[in-house]
Amino acid sequence: MPQIGILFFKTPVFLYDKTMKYLIDLDGTLLAGSHAINSSPLFIGDLQKNNGDFLIMTNSVKPPRLQSERLASAGMDIPPHRIINPLSAINGYLKKENITKVFTIGSVLEKEQIRAEWTDRNPEFMVLADFERDNMAYDSLQKALTFLLDGVPAVSASGSLFYLKEGKRFLDTGSFASLLERASETDIPVMGKPSRGYFKIACSLLNSGNETDGEIRVIGDDWSTDIRGAEEAGLKGILIQSGKYRKGDEKKCAPSRMIRDLTELIL
Repeated sequence: MPQIGILFFKTPVFLYDKTMKYLIDLDGTLLAGSHAINSSPLFIGDLQKNNGDFLIMTNSVKPPRLQSERLASAGMDIPPHRIINPLSAINGYLKKENITKVFTIGSVLEKEQIRAEWTDRNPEFMVLADFERDNMAYDSLQKALTFLLDGVPAVSASGSLFYLKEGKRFLDTGSFASLLERASETDIPVMGKPSRGYFKIACSLLNSGNETDGEIRVIGDDWSTDIRGAEEAGLKGILIQSGKYRKGDEKKCAPSRMIRDLTELIL
């Protein structure tokens, strides 16, 4: 009598350690424009099913509620409180330094997120948030340069020189910050990725008592902001080969692991 073989198919189980926490990059890792990248909805779904502790991190200054809507349209139901952008870190700094009057370059959406009075007359501080949305032009750059030359301190929401949209490069805030630094011969600190301040805020929101907590893993496609930022904050980075990733990027940083798709974190 022939033997009947019985096949047992293993149900995918998320490799989840209850002590592990994740900082997950948004654009280039989870989303490409309005579309999910590869299996990101499956990864996020399994993480949520297992009560995983995570935050979505982005250098975009778009309000978290709008980012939440983008993610939902791509099949990932992530509430706004799980999304951190550079303005979160900037607000923490403004509060610490008791700064109340700020000149912000950005749209109404960005200005509304800054917890200080907006002014273009004798500001205490300047925030470079976004140059694209309202088509900030020469006058805005010149005003920012004048304030810098007058000694007004400034921070940039991003150090990224460009971002990708439909496969094309578009100038990001970091490019304009670099221009202003050279013209004013001053330094403009970055409060977005890869700054240590950004990752420190993110870690505190993950209920970590130490910003160098080894239990936190950073997942991202950009070696210069995601992985290098993780390294400088004492965290371990997972470099994903999507979005901004280009062959050889792993030699420019020290990722703890490289993956092609988030499903590689699923058993």
